[in-house]
Amino acid sequence: MDTVTHALSGALALQAFYPKPSVGLFSQQIKPGVSASHLTYRAAILVGLLAAAFPDADAISGFFGILAYLNIHRGITHSVVMIPVWAFCLSWLFSLLFRQRYDWKAFLLPTSLALGVHIIADVITAYGTMIWSPFNDLRASWPVTFIIDLYFSGIILTALLLGVIFRKKAPLIGKAGLLILCGYIGFQAVLRHQALEIGEQYTQEQGMENVIIEALPQPVSPFNWKLVVTHKDTYHISYLNLWRKHRIELMESEKEQLIARVDALYQPADVLKWHRLSIFGGQEHEKDQITTAWNSDKLKDIRRFMDYPALSRVSSDGSGFCAWFADQRFILDGIRTPFLFGVCRKTVQADWQLFRSKDNKIIPVE
Repeated sequence: MDTVTHALSGALALQAFYPKPSVGLFSQQIKPGVSASHLTYRAAILVGLLAAAFPDADAISGFFGILAYLNIHRGITHSVVMIPVWAFCLSWLFSLLFRQRYDWKAFLLPTSLALGVHIIADVITAYGTMIWSPFNDLRASWPVTFIIDLYFSGIILTALLLGVIFRKKAPLIGKAGLLILCGYIGFQAVLRHQALEIGEQYTQEQGMENVIIEALPQPVSPFNWKLVVTHKDTYHISYLNLWRKHRIELMESEKEQLIARVDALYQPADVLKWHRLSIFGGQEHEKDQITTAWNSDKLKDIRRFMDYPALSRVSSDGSGFCAWFADQRFILDGIRTPFLFGVCRKTVQADWQLFRSKDNKIIPVE
């Protein structure tokens, strides 16, 4: 989930569960020289915003290179195990920021709640979150929501704005907003189940056994899903829309419009196009080199990160051999291929060198 939505979700959680019934919404009598043991509503909302955004501070790892980012992002700052540690640290920091107007213990519950909301919102996306870090780097994921979902964000923002307009009812509105948000996530889970059933129907029609079927949430609409069926050494991939009844075609005037191009990928179940992709294909004489490239030490971090890796392309000429790999989770056919990595070497005896393709530029990775 994007950081802005995370911050807003933390504020909504605090709107719903703060303050205690005995505490006024926007004011609290604080005796001079005495730190308050309970936050005012306004302070709690601010803490919710900041604390819920905090886990994404690990994005600064990107300044140390893409490999550092892949290894660290959604790691220790997103760990349920570390919530008490981060809540303690943030509570002390907030106490200082508020000039010790509040006792640091007053921040523990709000920060813990905001951190927990952030982690949950990331787990329901396809990226994967290391919730047991630093003890285990398993990436947990229940992919029902796309990483940027305007409906998801809109529910949160609407509840917050209504809470501002109807101040006395703000906690009740916050609870209603969270309930609607949970209902929306439940609705997405139902859609995911329907998409998986369509994937299973396809495997039965094709007579495939021992398959892995996954449905990944997609942009623009909660009805858009990417089906990935893994069978032996092949991916079967399709872009599904669960709402449409008829195939749509792009008009000439829409071919340069990004949102229109993305939305046109997704078609009704009865006219789905399935694309077959050999996981580590290539020409017969290249397969040994492709396998060696994929298993090279240079790609160890990439192998750990990619859930659905596949060969994207190879290049073999007088300057050497290169094999490029991409994760099918993030690809939009013909539109977007992020996290594209390749290894190259000039001769069979030479060491592999790691590269990344970004914005049509080949960037060496140290």
